Amino acid sequence: MTRITKEHDERRGEILDTAQQLFYQKGYQQTSVQDIIDAIGIAKGTFYHYFGSKLALLDDLVERLLEQSVAMMEPIVADPTLDAVTKLQCFFDQANSFKNANKPFLLTIVRPFYSDENSVFRQKMTDASVVAMTPLLTAVIEQGIAEGSFTTPYPAELAEMILVLGRGLTDPIMGLFLQPEENGRLLPLIEQKVVAYHHAIAQLLGVAPGTVQIINWSQLRQLLDS
Repeated sequence: MTRITKEHDERRGEILDTAQQLFYQKGYQQTSVQDIIDAIGIAKGTFYHYFGSKLALLDDLVERLLEQSVAMMEPIVADPTLDAVTKLQCFFDQANSFKNANKPFLLTIVRPFYSDENSVFRQKMTDASVVAMTPLLTAVIEQGIAEGSFTTPYPAELAEMILVLGRGLTDPIMGLFLQPEENGRLLPLIEQKVVAYHHAIAQLLGVAPGTVQIINWSQLRQLLDS
């Protein structure tokens, strides 16, 4: 039974890995089930044994990617030695560090990921990411309220708001990767948006501006210029 389960998990993982690679290369809408089958060399019945449809595969792929993200954040949230302000900073530093450490990978996927052909994949990832991360961020804000660092009466709603507002900055920032020749014109505009975002979040948390830098602009500039 153990071997059968392992083989099942390995085959399912292989299909997900292949689909993810093809979605990045061709786009979700341009990738067919047959493309995935041909790339792996399996029968169509094998694919449908694991996934009822391409959309079901997409749901499972999004879930797997988010599980990996949550696994990176949970140790920060659970660390009893960190106060809430430090946790909040570490929460977002983790994501910033990943981007800097994986710039070649990001440059490889950013154009296909932000293409029209991947609009379904991108929207599912965005929506699911907010749902997955909101409880973790809520726990940090609730700790901050208990410590007297934060004053919001709406920790869960604010956690969701921080994530949703942050997503609103993602598209223009990714645009700098797609059109690096526009950096000189767009960087000051986006930097102003980042400053406004931090100001709004500080107001909502009830902390002094600059207490938490959710988007590390200096680090992001290095990433864009390197």
